[in-house]
Amino acid sequence: MIKSVYISNDIMVKGLPATAGSKALAGFAAPFSATTVERLRAAGIEAKHTPVGVAGFPSDPPAVGGARPVCDLQVTEFSFYDFLDDNGIALPQDAPTLCNDYCGAHKFFAAKNRMVYLHPTYGRVSRFGLIQAVSSMDQIGIAGKDVTQVFRTLEIISGRDERDIATFDEKYKIEEYDVAEIPAVIGSTSTYPFLDTAAAVHFILSAAEFSNNVSRYDGVKFGCRSKNYKSLEQLYLNSRGEGFGTFIKTAVIAGTALLSKDYYADYYEKALRLRRHIKNETESLLGKYAVIALTFDIHKEFDFESAGLFSLPALTGLPALSLYNGDGQGLLLIARPRAENDLLAMALALNMGDGEVD
Repeated sequence: MIKSVYISNDIMVKGLPATAGSKALAGFAAPFSATTVERLRAAGIEAKHTPVGVAGFPSDPPAVGGARPVCDLQVTEFSFYDFLDDNGIALPQDAPTLCNDYCGAHKFFAAKNRMVYLHPTYGRVSRFGLIQAVSSMDQIGIAGKDVTQVFRTLEIISGRDERDIATFDEKYKIEEYDVAEIPAVIGSTSTYPFLDTAAAVHFILSAAEFSNNVSRYDGVKFGCRSKNYKSLEQLYLNSRGEGFGTFIKTAVIAGTALLSKDYYADYYEKALRLRRHIKNETESLLGKYAVIALTFDIHKEFDFESAGLFSLPALTGLPALSLYNGDGQGLLLIARPRAENDLLAMALALNMGDGEVD
């Protein structure tokens, strides 16, 4: 039985800080609760913030030696970059955690920590109350030690929400069946034809959308406001310059350039077409096999190739499950739209009920 669920700090809980791990939102308290939080509480489940941030807006990576960046505005949440070390992301293991993994790092480090990460079908879970990062790829997912609890959590939070037009009517319901009935194709990252392309497409599209979404954080309406300004222009520049780390600044600059008339057709439009091609080719493969299972080395660093692999669920909108498969190998399972139960059956066949593999 699920008694509590952790909520990352880019998902709003009324009255609590909602900073998405960014100094730019320091001091901002959520004016309402996300749909996912409302549904958890309606089911009698405690929704509480993670003890450490699993945030949507990455700030600067930690200094050499793992030191945390110090924020003078008492922001205690940290981004996933603070945990890109040998221990992986510090996801809580005593209860499921809701978070938005648009970049793929949570899927990688969940497997590294002998956990699972479920990325539902795009539209399965309402995003109302999620601080936007990359709108076309944002999808609240679930990390946890026990795969059954993860899917039970999905049962509770899934379903239509009038406040998110991307959601569909069908609620998720667990149905267990024999994994022998599920045809699966298993390969390594080297056998999947467009991982490098997927990484580049993901960067271009996410940077473009990110630059649009963070334009609202100007230091005027809410969040961090610079004390060093003499004009409105300086207020904008200094508030954003002090509020965002190097990663966000890089994404905003790149995204703004990619949306300009000089680069829009050559990069952004081509990336959109390639995204459609990747989605079509993946779905074509899923026309022959119910599940694509791709292995990866959990001892490697989270690099450009990893970004290509773990961006596939976000780019295609397909359901996926990341887990540890033994002998230093992780497994990324990708299924047909709305076929989360195929992922559950595969995970249970690997004895993932308690988060461990025999």
